[in-house]
Amino acid sequence: AEHWQHPLMTVTTPAHYCASGAFWWIDPKSSNEFPRYYESFARSFSALERGRRDRHEYGWMNYGDWFGERAWNWGNSEYDLQYVCAVHFAQTGDLEVFWRGDQMARHNTTIDVVHYPWQEPMRELVYTHSVGHVGGFFDRNDGRITNKVYSMAGFIGGARDGSGGHTYQGGNFLYGFLTGDRRYLEVAEKVCWNQAKTYTPQWNFGIERSCGWSLYNAMSAYESTGNPFYLNAARIYLEKAYELQDPETGGWRMRQGPPECDCADAPHIGGKAFAVGVLLHGMMMVDRVESSPQLRNSLVKGVDWLLDHSWNEDQQGFRYKTGCPKYADHGWYTPLVTDGIAYAYEITKDERYRDFLQRTLPTPLGKSTGSGPSSGKNFASHFRHLPHTLYFLKHAGITSLPARAND
Repeated sequence: AEHWQHPLMTVTTPAHYCASGAFWWIDPKSSNEFPRYYESFARSFSALERGRRDRHEYGWMNYGDWFGERAWNWGNSEYDLQYVCAVHFAQTGDLEVFWRGDQMARHNTTIDVVHYPWQEPMRELVYTHSVGHVGGFFDRNDGRITNKVYSMAGFIGGARDGSGGHTYQGGNFLYGFLTGDRRYLEVAEKVCWNQAKTYTPQWNFGIERSCGWSLYNAMSAYESTGNPFYLNAARIYLEKAYELQDPETGGWRMRQGPPECDCADAPHIGGKAFAVGVLLHGMMMVDRVESSPQLRNSLVKGVDWLLDHSWNEDQQGFRYKTGCPKYADHGWYTPLVTDGIAYAYEITKDERYRDFLQRTLPTPLGKSTGSGPSSGKNFASHFRHLPHTLYFLKHAGITSLPARAND
């Protein structure tokens, strides 16, 4: 049973993995560099595993995934848990983390992807965080599930991601190469092919992360296959990103309406910090392959929007959204924005970006997550971009961010 669960495989050193560039921007773990980050990861991963045991997240359809973010739904690998595990393994050689990511990749490529074309063009679409993973188990009018608190009506039938906002294939590509399992690679590429084929003729987006994850998938596929079809898709996604970016603020002009904004004068125009962080990451991936002044200028302006318009100094966090007065005094620190800010420093050497991270990053760097019903989402989103952030900080001469007095 142990051999079946953890088959023999070839591994190499963290130094080799990190130097390969396959994991983008990371360095091997060092005992004297960012110790609070690795301590936080260990605590959070332990909590993630404890939650799996406590909630009995097992069974043929369930194993590898996590349950209960909106009380009734499964996560369907939101924020790419397998990517987080693959990157951490590359940095540390931790096999326990490696096998947890492999379980998520197996579940995601088997259960969460539509493999049969029940109707065109469903095949290769990915289910979002739906009830029962794929939906179809409950009456849409069931008051226990469709109440105003959780609003799960759209996920009972099985919401399928047709906008790019809930599809994450980078981790599946990495596990395909790490394990030699061709099915991971085949499913990941089919999903990315379907996106590139169906999105590009009339590409648009209503939240920044849709463009960000689409860029992420296209560039993961391009780096994995060398097929220029995916790079061309990324170029088309970027054209719309340039078009929708506000030339004055640097943010993206997104319509903010119900259910989050129910103001009488809605919809407002604004943006969401965490979603911008995802878009900036996708831009970074394109920039590594095909840099241009327009791309870098757009990325830096997006970072300026984060610092000048989204950041709430009084709350020491980013507003969940701008434009809507309900969130004017809101503040939470999403680490999803940090690698974009660090990359802005990397390409401009403007010290305001480095100084901002030095001043604000210590609190989230030592935060523990991975517990509660949103465990998988919280864990994956928290650690999704931080390894890349720390890479750029190290190359800027920073190897430690001590806790602040109130942390």
